[in-house]
Amino acid sequence: MSGFVILAVILGGLLSYLGVQAFFLVNSSWLAPTIVSPSDERILTLNAQVAQQSAARDKLVAEASELESLLADADRIIIVEASFQEKLRIAVENDRAAWTDEMRKLAALRSHYDAASREFALSNQAFSGIERVQAEQLSSAKLVDRETYLRMNQQLAQMSMSSLEFQERNIGINRRIELLSRETQAMRSIGERSDSNVLGHRGSAETVVWKKTASVGPGSVGMLQLEREATRSALELARAEGVRAVTIGRLEALARSVTRYDRLLEAIRTSPYLKAIEGNLNVAFVPYENLDSVSAGAAVYGCRFKLFWCRKVGHVTAILDGEVTMKHPVRADTLRGVMVELTLDDPHWAKEQLLHAKGRPLFL
Repeated sequence: MSGFVILAVILGGLLSYLGVQAFFLVNSSWLAPTIVSPSDERILTLNAQVAQQSAARDKLVAEASELESLLADADRIIIVEASFQEKLRIAVENDRAAWTDEMRKLAALRSHYDAASREFALSNQAFSGIERVQAEQLSSAKLVDRETYLRMNQQLAQMSMSSLEFQERNIGINRRIELLSRETQAMRSIGERSDSNVLGHRGSAETVVWKKTASVGPGSVGMLQLEREATRSALELARAEGVRAVTIGRLEALARSVTRYDRLLEAIRTSPYLKAIEGNLNVAFVPYENLDSVSAGAAVYGCRFKLFWCRKVGHVTAILDGEVTMKHPVRADTLRGVMVELTLDDPHWAKEQLLHAKGRPLFL
């Protein structure tokens, strides 16, 4: 009798085992629930990743803000220096035109002045010779006193001084024409260099290229200072354009990096696992072969005794992104699948080994 009981028990166990294996072989609606708590290693890892990636992103954003300030400063310098160079070009052209006109007028005046000066010198020389002879004759004949004689000689000396004044003024005109000529040539050199100050591409960091001009003699100190200021402005403009180009490139690279961080953080933050920070999260593993039976809103059933006396206990809230692996509930196989979030009427159902989607597994 006892042997029959033992045999019945063994046979019952074998049938139960075969029944469970057959159930998992043909059933595609089961899912394995689990509870994710705030202290779960996955939650702690996600939190650490969020903190790390957020810190890296904030660092990039701060660097981008500094670069935007640098870019705005470069833009201001470009506007100011470009405006200065344009005004300088106009001023140079106006001054050069005015000085050229003044040189033309002075050259015409010099020709008339030279003719008048020669005529005055000849007349003065002839008149002075006659007056000197008359003065000597009158003085020898005692027809004029000593004072009158000296006054006549003084008048002759004044006439000689007038001739010297003509020569001095002529020298001044020549010096003015020479100075204007040098200034005009120096101004032309400055204008040509300003016009030829180019960059290969607007906003590139290339070195300023100066077009070579014919060597001219130096102008005045003021012209040298003006040329130095024009050169400084051109170099400052080129430097600002180079900084602008490099800064724009760095900002674009930072923007791409920030976008990648945003996508990564969005993927992490939208993970339902982070909901477990505020409380326990009920999830369940669904192997890929059962996924067709599981969808958002699908009813979830729990059984009092394994596969019997089952009833609806909740529903599927969402299918979570990402692949996970899990050991088969009764076999040693490792299954691939996804996690789904569950909303359960009673949290104790999350502690069951198996739940079922859409309907009762054996219609019981």
